[in-house]
Amino acid sequence: MVSIVKPVTHTTAHNYCFMFINYLKIAWRNLLKNKFHTLINIGGLVIGFTIGLAILLAVYYQFSFDGFHQNKKNIYQAYQVFHKKSGDEIANNFGFPAAHAFKSEAEGIQRATRFMNGGSKVRYGSKELDMPVMLVDTDFFSMFTFPQVNGNSRPLSGPSDMVLSEDAATSLFGKEDPVGKSIQVLFGDQWKELTVASVAANTPTNSSIRFDALARVENRPDYTTDKNNWNSQHHQVYIQLKEGYKPAQVEQQLRMVNHRHVADSYDALEREGAFKDANGDVFATNLLPLAEVHFSPRISGKGTSRMELYTVLIVGLLIILIACFNFININLASAFARGREIGVRKCMGALKRKVFTQLWLESFLVCAFAFILSLVIVNG
Repeated sequence: MVSIVKPVTHTTAHNYCFMFINYLKIAWRNLLKNKFHTLINIGGLVIGFTIGLAILLAVYYQFSFDGFHQNKKNIYQAYQVFHKKSGDEIANNFGFPAAHAFKSEAEGIQRATRFMNGGSKVRYGSKELDMPVMLVDTDFFSMFTFPQVNGNSRPLSGPSDMVLSEDAATSLFGKEDPVGKSIQVLFGDQWKELTVASVAANTPTNSSIRFDALARVENRPDYTTDKNNWNSQHHQVYIQLKEGYKPAQVEQQLRMVNHRHVADSYDALEREGAFKDANGDVFATNLLPLAEVHFSPRISGKGTSRMELYTVLIVGLLIILIACFNFININLASAFARGREIGVRKCMGALKRKVFTQLWLESFLVCAFAFILSLVIVNG
């Protein structure tokens, strides 16, 4: 026997729509009828959802750090590991010549930039502001994605060039166009005149690298005397690898660079009883992916560990789960009170699936309203 499937006609679809609206009206009336029970359910869910969502959004924000850089997959922060007798020591500071030597002598490195503290104040006319000025190299804007909104498309190409963030430019110049204007920067105890070459977009809050103003490393007062000094270490170094090169390959190249330039450091550490690693070195320069900088406080000196974030994430999920369990328990407690209503409806001919749909719709309305209210609170 061949069964014939009847197509869903316009009348049938209209009936389904009418039935759903009818369920919705009944569910709404039942919720209003039991106001106290409804408020308890919504209140418990709102508290759980709000706390849980706030935690989840905070964790998501942490995991979004440095994800906006176009070259993020090839950018690394350099750091050093010293295998001392007392245990491994990690440092992320280097001397002035390190970045240049890494870039010119390690064939796997395409770009490199130093990143360090520089000036402490800026002055334009009669206005003087406390504003930290970070010092970098010309590769900085080629490596990192910090868009220029006004001015030179190749900022920091000259040693006297300076870049301001939008907020810094507004604070110093107001509505005046800052590009091409000369300002004075306090480096150490000396004022130096620099020219604003461009204005960059404000650094995102989820960036490990933050700045209000940038200038060239050569402006630092001790640069002239220490530019060839490897032992005076005071700044971070970021590098970008060439396509096709792996971090392990470049780390081996950096070992050779270190042997050429700081051989005395190896000798000093060996005399102190330092241990040798698998490559026979008592210290090495390693590379930390940019994506891991925010999650490696021991190396970068900032951020938080992934394990801590996963722990907080689990707590947030548990809070939401507990709110759901409370909602289920409250509904179970009220099930006896609604047993008579359900029995009467079944005696009147209501199908099991229709009763289920009605109860499910009531729960859905409570959960949906609580969730929307939680979103409003969290985003407020």
